[in-house]
Amino acid sequence: MSGLPREVLKWLQSLDLAYPIKNPKRDFSNGYLIAEIFCRYYPNDLLLNVQQFYTGDSNAQKVKNWEQLEKFFKKHDIGIPKEAMHAVMTCQVDAATLFVENVYMMLTKRRIHRPSHEGLPAPEVELVPHFALPTTSNIIRCIGESPEKAQAIVEAHKEYTKHVRAHRAQEPTRPKRRPLAEPKDDKQDPITQISIPDTLRSGSTGIDQLPIQHIQVHQNMT
Repeated sequence: MSGLPREVLKWLQSLDLAYPIKNPKRDFSNGYLIAEIFCRYYPNDLLLNVQQFYTGDSNAQKVKNWEQLEKFFKKHDIGIPKEAMHAVMTCQVDAATLFVENVYMMLTKRRIHRPSHEGLPAPEVELVPHFALPTTSNIIRCIGESPEKAQAIVEAHKEYTKHVRAHRAQEPTRPKRRPLAEPKDDKQDPITQISIPDTLRSGSTGIDQLPIQHIQVHQNMT
């Protein structure tokens, strides 16, 4: 369960989930444990009947589980963008960890305390997301915010991605490097080296210079 803060680990253990969490990226990808977490806080909601959720890891089962969770989030006006759910489902780097951390802060109304470095006080993770860049991480951090704010972050993320792709498309294509000519071998015996004539390499033919290729002819040894 590396990667999750200590207070989050203790919180998960206190929920008495059906399966132990060993690898967050894999264990949360199908959405089953996410449903169990919310079921502890919404025990009477029929949308969170865990018997209707799949425990497998096939893509079809994951999609069905997350679609059910999406219905639950919409019903309770919980601001979790579809992009954040998709990031966890597809096992994107750190997506599950960020998702669970923000769910923890949303449900418990607590902050996460990071370990201090070099004698500095431990910073607190803000409940309000940081808007440095509209990345996937910031989309996940907006969990629990109002649907309007969550949607604004998603739209900013889409615009940013669109801008980056447009910028890359305008960049000139770099010419491919030509292979370097093979080095000549000064040793002539027992091998005779024949090089391509100069007329085929430049000038009179109007053809760009080609890499020199050495043709080795073995002489009969007597």
